[in-house]
Amino acid sequence: MFLSHYIFSQLITDRPDQTEAAAVVPKNHVQWEAGTFLEITQSENRWIANTNLFRYGLTSKFELRLVTHLTRINSLVDNKISWNIPNIELGFKYRFSNKGVKIVYLGHFIVPSDGNADQNQSEIVNKICIAHDIIDRISIGYNLGYNYELENKINTLTYSASIGFSLTKRVGFFSEIYGQFLPYSDSHSIFYDHGFTYLVNNNLQFDFSMGVQIQENYSFYSTGISWLISD
Repeated sequence: MFLSHYIFSQLITDRPDQTEAAAVVPKNHVQWEAGTFLEITQSENRWIANTNLFRYGLTSKFELRLVTHLTRINSLVDNKISWNIPNIELGFKYRFSNKGVKIVYLGHFIVPSDGNADQNQSEIVNKICIAHDIIDRISIGYNLGYNYELENKINTLTYSASIGFSLTKRVGFFSEIYGQFLPYSDSHSIFYDHGFTYLVNNNLQFDFSMGVQIQENYSFYSTGISWLISD
């Protein structure tokens, strides 16, 4: 998230939108971004009870990243409930430009876990993250990505575009469209979401967001917290 009101703070977060921020955590700082996430489809309700993103600023341009989840799945077909820990993600961000148009590269490696079979896949995630201000209170960000699933040799292209508004020095709003598609295929998923952020102080933020898939009966709701821990 890249709203203009963050000129008053060091806290620039990757949640709650799907567009990764074109920024890295300050050197020798840890940033923890956590939340809960409810997905609703025709066949199941999936509750990501706890999602965590840990970010550490190794240098002024480079950060290390760790992503973990705890998921509860309620099948509406057979009424079964299961818990699992989906794949762990290890990654980094590298900042190319921080003036005018901000540009960052993000790379993740998804490590298979002992969860359900549909989650047990190794994957390489690549994204170019771009952001810039339109005017003082409006910012826009874009991501272009390429994912490669190692076991099944599946290539996926991803994209997102998010516009953020600073309603006040503490309250922000965003609206976003994002999606993914397989090259040389008719498979294309398009999503829309929007939400709010509330900056408690320079190091602490709360958020709420909700979204839908445009082609399918799918919706989600999420709320979370982000905390920048100074050295």
